[in-house]
Amino acid sequence: MIWRSRLDGKCDYFNETWLRFRGRTLDQEMGAGWTEGVHPDDLTRCLDTYLGHFARRDPFSMEYRLRRHDGVFRWIQDSGVPFLDEAGRFMGFIGSCIDVHDRHEADRARGAFLGSVAEELALPVRGLSVLASWLRRDIESGARVEEQLMERLVQRVQHLDGLVAEFSDAARYEQGTTRVIHRSQQDLTPLVRKIVEAHAGVLLHSQDDSMRHDLRLSVEAGEHLALIDPACVEQMLRHLFDNAALYAPAGGPIDVLLGSQDGEVILSVSDTGIGIPAAEIGDVTRRYYRASNAPAPEFAGLGLGLAIVDELCRAHDGRLEINSTLGIGTRVTIRLPALHA
Repeated sequence: MIWRSRLDGKCDYFNETWLRFRGRTLDQEMGAGWTEGVHPDDLTRCLDTYLGHFARRDPFSMEYRLRRHDGVFRWIQDSGVPFLDEAGRFMGFIGSCIDVHDRHEADRARGAFLGSVAEELALPVRGLSVLASWLRRDIESGARVEEQLMERLVQRVQHLDGLVAEFSDAARYEQGTTRVIHRSQQDLTPLVRKIVEAHAGVLLHSQDDSMRHDLRLSVEAGEHLALIDPACVEQMLRHLFDNAALYAPAGGPIDVLLGSQDGEVILSVSDTGIGIPAAEIGDVTRRYYRASNAPAPEFAGLGLGLAIVDELCRAHDGRLEINSTLGIGTRVTIRLPALHA
């Protein structure tokens, strides 16, 4: 995206690439019109950098958020240099911008990765420590160990195991290695029932009844055969359950549907959460990406869940479908090639 400014510092040219990105006309961007697209939090810094270097006639490079034609703010890197006429006289600045939003978000996520690891592990580890001390107390006193205590202990271990798996996936992504899967013909009905039952306790467990998520499974009649790796299916569902529980309101239902349609086995997870901005639905399967309405640290996680689900889905020759409406909820559907008995 190319721009040029004249001697007074105001812009007198933008190329077609810039105008398409902004969705505005040249007349609208001319002068200081382009600043209307700069994010309010970045505007002062952006102008101070530009005008300061302009006055000193020094090249500059800076990053700021610029509103795209669809209303989404994207991080861009803007680099400008002085230009001279044939007689060597200073005539203004000329510059170019590139969209670095993906890199910027990934760098920021990686920078916060160690902090996220510590934060994510702290709660289940503390919970395990407390439960273990209670268990030890009961054993030493000869008291009967309560079944509920053992169930809570198992739930904490399952949660911790899931976090370790997610961190392992993050390391695998960074190393660029591919996960090996072992597929066999399976009827997903008993498998999905087992997975839902195993994870329901984790999602429902809470000291406050109002915080419990109701995990509801609906299975269409008949067999739902596909070539799958059961461990991968469980991992995909675990990530979808975690996302649904994270973004749905306290006590909101999480619906799981298993069925078959048009030669595909369909496995979907729906929530009544905050939803995803329409312009960003295509981005949420990128690793470390976070939707603009779900910033850290308000919403925990590494931004890897949907990226992992998408990768595993494609490894099964399937496809991922995401439907979402802001303030209403999200439905994520795994579509796998169906087999006939």
